[in-house]
Amino acid sequence: MNPVQLYETTIRDNDSNLAFSFIVVPNRSLTESDVRLTGSQSSELVSRDDIFIEQLGLRPLQRLDPDNLENALAGLLANSAEIRQTLVDISFVASLEFHLDRLARGLDPRVGQQELQFARFLTEEAVVPFENSPLHGVSLQSLSKASPYALGAYIGFVVSGSTPMLLLTVPAGIILCGAAAGIGEGLNRGLRDRLQYLLAKKGRAKP
Repeated sequence: MNPVQLYETTIRDNDSNLAFSFIVVPNRSLTESDVRLTGSQSSELVSRDDIFIEQLGLRPLQRLDPDNLENALAGLLANSAEIRQTLVDISFVASLEFHLDRLARGLDPRVGQQELQFARFLTEEAVVPFENSPLHGVSLQSLSKASPYALGAYIGFVVSGSTPMLLLTVPAGIILCGAAAGIGEGLNRGLRDRLQYLLAKKGRAKP
């Protein structure tokens, strides 16, 4: 047997009706040909991220400082038509860096207090399902900053189709996350098929 697995979870705030989804692919479910195993050299880590982005058909936008993670999540939670268009429409490419910087620094007026409060919860609480024998929850903060999970972490805005997301890659696995409606749309528009293809490649690999 050669089982593979990924985890999907959605967290909803009933007071604000905001919802956020995580897709977690553990490293054991990826073959070396999918994503190069993490090493100590920065070039290996860059290759690992680039390969995964390419194979999932993602468009990278900008890397993110871990200190701005909470603001970035709040921007994705706001999920306004204007924010989505700014991040997705290539005609905005000239001003994309400016808009991403405003989102990351918490300066976008389209992001409200409800989004910021929920983003703080998602960042600080142990809500991400992660494998470490046994499966348990960890926080995005611990995955992105100084901890055993965060060694060589990559964090950045990406787009799948018309859906902006955050991508985190760490030695133990890969996380895609975003507003639940956007993640659901991305999965329905081919992202799920590409994830399943990666898992199927692992299932066909020789032990």
